[in-house]
Amino acid sequence: MKKLLKSVGVPACIGRPCVTADAGASERKELKALYVEITVRSILGVQPSSSSLYLREKELCEIHKYFITPQGEKNLTVVLYGMSGVGKTQLAKKYCEVHYKLYKNIVWVDAAFGKLQTSMKKICQKLGLNVQNSKGEYFDIDVILEKVHNYFKNEKTLYIFDNVDDESVRNLKMYISNQPNSFTLITSQWRIWSNNVNKMHIDVFTFEEAFTYVKDNIKENTNDNIKNLIRELGYHPFAITQAIKYLIMHNITIEKYINWYRSEPLKLLDNDIIPTEEESKSLACRHFQNKNSSTNTYLSLLENYFKAELNGVEYHVEYGKNFVFHFINMFRIQRERMSKTFHLMMDSIEKLLLCKGLFQEAIEILKAVQCFLEETYGENTIVPILAKYKIANCLYSMGKYKDALEIYYSFDKILIEFFGYNTDFTTTKTKIALCLLDMGKYNDALEVLYPLEKIETETLGKTHPDTMTTKHNIACCLYEIGKYNEALEINFLINEIQTEVLGTNHPATMTTNLNIAHCFSEMGKYSKALEIYYSVDKLQTESLGINHPDTMRTKGFIALSLYEIERFKEALEIYESIDEMQTKILGLNHPSTTRTKYNIALCLEETEKSNEALIIYNSIEKIQTEFLGVDHPFTLDTKYKIACCIRDMGKYNEALE
Repeated sequence: MKKLLKSVGVPACIGRPCVTADAGASERKELKALYVEITVRSILGVQPSSSSLYLREKELCEIHKYFITPQGEKNLTVVLYGMSGVGKTQLAKKYCEVHYKLYKNIVWVDAAFGKLQTSMKKICQKLGLNVQNSKGEYFDIDVILEKVHNYFKNEKTLYIFDNVDDESVRNLKMYISNQPNSFTLITSQWRIWSNNVNKMHIDVFTFEEAFTYVKDNIKENTNDNIKNLIRELGYHPFAITQAIKYLIMHNITIEKYINWYRSEPLKLLDNDIIPTEEESKSLACRHFQNKNSSTNTYLSLLENYFKAELNGVEYHVEYGKNFVFHFINMFRIQRERMSKTFHLMMDSIEKLLLCKGLFQEAIEILKAVQCFLEETYGENTIVPILAKYKIANCLYSMGKYKDALEIYYSFDKILIEFFGYNTDFTTTKTKIALCLLDMGKYNDALEVLYPLEKIETETLGKTHPDTMTTKHNIACCLYEIGKYNEALEINFLINEIQTEVLGTNHPATMTTNLNIAHCFSEMGKYSKALEIYYSVDKLQTESLGINHPDTMRTKGFIALSLYEIERFKEALEIYESIDEMQTKILGLNHPSTTRTKYNIALCLEETEKSNEALIIYNSIEKIQTEFLGVDHPFTLDTKYKIACCIRDMGKYNEALE
């Protein structure tokens, strides 16, 4: 019997857009030649651009050029990226106004602050599409996406995703329509994008653009004053726009505005009379991230703002999105001063940057702090070594276990020398063990974990979360070295405590149940494993939903166990359901999809359907050759399976080839 590939993974679903229908002939009469008020479209999401907007013709032409110049699939998606307030959204709005006649539909999607799914549901409702089932429950997001994409099928449609945040960008691909004649324009502060899209960096104004913008909007005859204003504001489009509004409203001189701005920047930026598009303190940061020399007043302002934000830091990706890149930039500009100010806030800095995947940036800042601490306290004192420990955490998160392990060992040695071995510092031992475990050095990891578990049990108690975590890690090591009975015994103990303290529906309890099932499976006790897998699958389906990655993964374990006990048709049925969902969410070429298809082919072989298996193997081999190369082990394995199928069909000469 063939060996199945175990990995079954499906990423979580995400949110989606906001739309516009085509304006009819009567409505188009209302559209003015230069400044277009998109009346019908504004109902469904597209709003007019600012009337005082400086027309950045070069950027508008470049956007349009990408859409009309064939570049394969790349011409279908354009990303406008850059810091907040530089005019990305206004450019997108202006593009709609200038080129609206080229599209049958324009779909505007508010993607900020996790609004994708909410926006998509609203679009469905505005289009008259049903978003709920007979029980009043919302359809899964992939169903809603399909409804909207099909609604505009075969019509030239421009989808605009505005303010895509760093969390939404991870799963944005599923929101982009693959229908013919679909075009996508994205605005975002996120800097890293696939090579499959056209990227345009939208920066602050040039000197000429900023000067012309101010000159055209205010009655100030002194060119020097205009130059002083735009330099003071760092050529930042939003800052300049706010200044123009204030100057016109209060009929004051530029010189007076600059003096007020230098003395009371927040008072000006927080003015209730002038509507701002963003939170003013964050705006203040943006103004000065391009200024190589900032005054002490402004540095103090920014430092106080950063301190307030870092003191309240929370461990989720949405937190701090409006200031994190400005914080990093200011650290680069004012390295010594920022290190001095924030060296006592290393925990918050690490927490904030790691949850956003900004590992290199975190290491850069922590190394600066480490240098400052070594100069201040001495190289071999405990304080700078703490900064090095934080760097090790970043390296571990990046998968650089060997580099992290070296630092953890040195840190652990110093802790023992300074304080002796006690529970306050067992976290470092855990880090060492995790590095060894992830490097596949399971016996070495056990040598660290066993004494650690003994200390934690004596000092913290057997039900303490730290003790439970250590027991779990011991069980993982035992499982990996084939000591399934010992691993099973520990997992049973953990499960008993978790069920009592957390309940059967808690994710941690379900994970332990899966670990128990894995042990049974490796011991060949597939019936016992299946019983647990089925119970976990039921709980996950009820609490997480049938399409959740954890639920799909458990279904994969069920299919694997069914295959092992030669219930091939049942296994095949489950794998086909997983394949359908993976193809829809991940696409045909994703590794998880090809792994599932491989397992489907194995099941077909076992049911003597070599012809059907051969078709699947050929499709997998084509994808693997393209993405992995002809000599990759996975590609070669699939070629071998193709040969076996041909042989089983009696075509021996073809199989030999």
